[in-house]
Amino acid sequence: MLSFLIYITVTSITPGPSNLFIMLSSKTFGIKGASRFIAGILAGFLFLACLSLVLLYTLNDLLPEIQSVLKYSVLYTYYILPIKPLKCQLMKMKVKPINHLNQSF
Repeated sequence: MLSFLIYITVTSITPGPSNLFIMLSSKTFGIKGASRFIAGILAGFLFLACLSLVLLYTLNDLLPEIQSVLKYSVLYTYYILPIKPLKCQLMKMKVKPINHLNQSF
């Protein structure tokens, strides 16, 4: 949780599109004129941070199931290995280009 809070703090103070737009609107309209825009940016950032936190906890709960599925990916690898020489052979084939300008329909 501490690393997530550090991430949130760093991303909120580093220059990015949101911070540059806030700076531009504050310069153009003043702090009072840009206050609704600033509040909207902050609400959007808070929403994305909360959504990221929820999705990370969900992923943490699903990780054992995902690992059990990935365990069977080794079998998939043994299925794909015989196809690789065929793919390499097809990639080495020379293909004659078609000239579309001289063809009549």
